[in-house]
Amino acid sequence: MSRDKASQRINGGADTESRKNRKSPLMIIIVVVAALAVVGIGIAIFAGKKIEPNVVVTPDNVEDIIAEAKSKEEERVPVGSYELNMNYEWSFDNAKATSSNAYVGNSVNNSNTVYFTVTLENSEDVIYKSPFIPVGSHMENITLDSNLEAGVHNAVVKYHLVDEAYKDISSVSVAITITIKN
Repeated sequence: MSRDKASQRINGGADTESRKNRKSPLMIIIVVVAALAVVGIGIAIFAGKKIEPNVVVTPDNVEDIIAEAKSKEEERVPVGSYELNMNYEWSFDNAKATSSNAYVGNSVNNSNTVYFTVTLENSEDVIYKSPFIPVGSHMENITLDSNLEAGVHNAVVKYHLVDEAYKDISSVSVAITITIKN
């Protein structure tokens, strides 16, 4: 045995090295688990999903849980009402272009899926009909179905609230301005 190895053994060097080798795999596992946890939380946040703890209902907390559920229901818009989420001045470079700013959303506070139609004021000719927009979704990048002349046009957006079978149950109309630049 060489003098250096003998010295390491006497001073505990060999034992220290074996402890380092045992700690290395453990440290790698801890770092990997922590990284996976961070990635999982990041995915949940960016996917728009809430991370909610599991709730255990017991005889002691059942009244509190019912009260909390009722308060969440009260935050929704009452049946027969509708919360608008849109802008009122839409701009298009030309009649065939996609709007640079038209936006229509179906607020998370609403109860029904909707679709909307756009007509020129004092006309029943539909110049745009949207697909169904579920609660919490929105539409942008809207392109009209009609060839409007350049200029400013007064129009009406009519929201059609539908039931689970996609049958109209009510509607609400809102005035907007459409500007066709060229």
